[in-house]
Amino acid sequence: NIIGDIYNMNKKYLIFTDLDLTIYPECKIMPREIIDYFNKLAKLGNMVVLCTGRPLTGSKYIYDLFSNKLILACDNGTRILKPYDSSFKKINSSININSLHSLIQRIKDGIYMMLTIGEKDIYGYNLDKAPFWMFHKLEDSKLFDDINFTANIKEDITLLNLYIYPEYIDYFNSIISDYPELKVFNWGIERDGVYCLEIYSNSGDKSFAVKELKKLYPEYISFAFGDQLNDIPMLKEADFGVAISNARQEVKDIADYITEYDCDNLGVIRFLEKVIK
Repeated sequence: NIIGDIYNMNKKYLIFTDLDLTIYPECKIMPREIIDYFNKLAKLGNMVVLCTGRPLTGSKYIYDLFSNKLILACDNGTRILKPYDSSFKKINSSININSLHSLIQRIKDGIYMMLTIGEKDIYGYNLDKAPFWMFHKLEDSKLFDDINFTANIKEDITLLNLYIYPEYIDYFNSIISDYPELKVFNWGIERDGVYCLEIYSNSGDKSFAVKELKKLYPEYISFAFGDQLNDIPMLKEADFGVAISNARQEVKDIADYITEYDCDNLGVIRFLEKVIK
């Protein structure tokens, strides 16, 4: 059941949605219905936020399908901007580069691959081992592929993908407490039998986008939609967290609501159509 006292209220809405497997289906073609519905919501004064784990280089072409009234929160919500609106002040949860450099030097013998992407340039180590879904390059992107890549960074970095060998995970866990300014999300053992970690500033994850934009739009009612473990902080921080029906069970367990339809059948907008007049 959908909350009855929300429907028909004379309110504006702040809607956060993950991309992949939440509104972006398995076939990788954004449905026209999603584009039109979100553009209509934005035109009516609501705020729609595409909140994704993709970097800016890998999410901007999806953002470009919509009107420029939408907000993009990439790098798992830690880089917030309107790409074509210079009046919108960018908001970043930036990693301390000195801390990142120190951590890398201590763990470098155990590193399989590292990757971080700024607004267009790509920094990392063993980038040829980066998964295709993580590595997004523009025509004018510069690549810095070196274990000491941090020396080349001249911009805000908000997310580092770090793959380490299993025999180094205990050591990594034993030293990360020396860096309280950093936060780690551990996806566990994934591709090629190595641990997949994400490193942020201590304020970084998708809840950062919700917190910051709720400050800008305090009178708006916030909804968040997602399917994966990294969406859980976003769903918890929003007024109403909604799991798409194809979400992982852990996401459904913490959600306020679960959509009736999945990402291949417009689950998000079918839910919102029952809530927002």
